[in-house]
Amino acid sequence: MLATMIRKAHVCLAALTIAIPASVSVAIANEAPAKAKLEFRIAKSEKTDGYEEAKVGDQTIWLARRAAITDADVESAKVVPIEKDGVTRHQIEVALTVAGGEKMKQITGNNEGSMLAIVVDGKVLSAPIIKARIGDRAVITANFTKAEAENLAKRINGK
Repeated sequence: MLATMIRKAHVCLAALTIAIPASVSVAIANEAPAKAKLEFRIAKSEKTDGYEEAKVGDQTIWLARRAAITDADVESAKVVPIEKDGVTRHQIEVALTVAGGEKMKQITGNNEGSMLAIVVDGKVLSAPIIKARIGDRAVITANFTKAEAENLAKRINGK
């Protein structure tokens, strides 16, 4: 049975922390270990031609129909524990391929001020605002348990 949890998600991309929290619904705790479909898509806060409606928690956004970055652009994913105020949280560091890193630089450099939605298996985890050009690493931070983070990282890696 899938465990659905409402969480606050933050995203750190290429050592640039984007502190735009969003409530998200994530169903990963007990999923089968099938390969996760990971996408980074440009998103807008207002209805835009060529974009499709999606939800981030209770907020409506519009996603570009085509993903800017897909799991094909991912080299690897791993869990990185972060301790803050005596609490250990688990985040997922995603390393992009050389081509994926170049795409990320171009997409984020051309879309400052827009949102970059992080979509896993069709669910929007977060949609932070792009504040600067981003390189070849992304870190997905949410209120994951260690097991959930490990499971998602394995699924991103296709294991």
